[in-house]
Amino acid sequence: MQKINYIVILLLMCLSSCKSRYLKNYVSDNNSNFFEKFDFDLDANNYAGYEYADDSYYYYGANGYYKLKNNGAFNPGNYKEGPGYYVIPPSPAFNSISYTYYKNGKMKTTGKIAGFNSGIKIGIWRFYDETGKVTEVDEDKKFGFWDFDKVLSVLEKDGVINLKTGKNREFEKLQFFYDKDKKEWKVKVFKKDINVLVEEYWEYLFDGNTGKYTRDWYERYNKNAEKDMNLPPLKNSKANKKKQ
Repeated sequence: MQKINYIVILLLMCLSSCKSRYLKNYVSDNNSNFFEKFDFDLDANNYAGYEYADDSYYYYGANGYYKLKNNGAFNPGNYKEGPGYYVIPPSPAFNSISYTYYKNGKMKTTGKIAGFNSGIKIGIWRFYDETGKVTEVDEDKKFGFWDFDKVLSVLEKDGVINLKTGKNREFEKLQFFYDKDKKEWKVKVFKKDINVLVEEYWEYLFDGNTGKYTRDWYERYNKNAEKDMNLPPLKNSKANKKKQ
């Protein structure tokens, strides 16, 4: 009986150990721990074990992404600031996250980006020196009245996005631009398909000085029209509507 109890205990310990290893690997891939340091070995092995994200330009605005187990994605690279990861959180997030590192793989900078591949820094950005000391910068101060959350709240109120479902968060459907001199956001968001080549989109302008915003709609060719360079101007393109 004692021998049987000993075997049972060993089996339970083994199962517990296996479960712990699984959870450790899973959790590290589903939160910021995965990106606390740059993994040079994983990079050298071309991210073996991670599925390549096909058609990532449509969703994220660039190619070269790998899928995360939490349904997010990440794009590794060697940027002018150093090695880094550009991360897309799982839906329904409408922001991305940038991580850059020193040559030894330790964290250098991290912070959020408006939408996907816009380059617009939002929220609190953290800058680390080589000893690990952190300095924080509030990027939202530059926006005046319209920070990113306020912009998103208007888009949701108008029904053009949904913060709970992730509706229209894809790069091809939602793009953010910011003019720091004018302190003005420009947002383009998909409205509806007209046919296989043409779609309508909304264009918002948010004035950070006055707190006012405007909205108009225009027509544009979609990605299906990219191969045809001889398409006629659209009647309701932005250029033509302004002439009218």
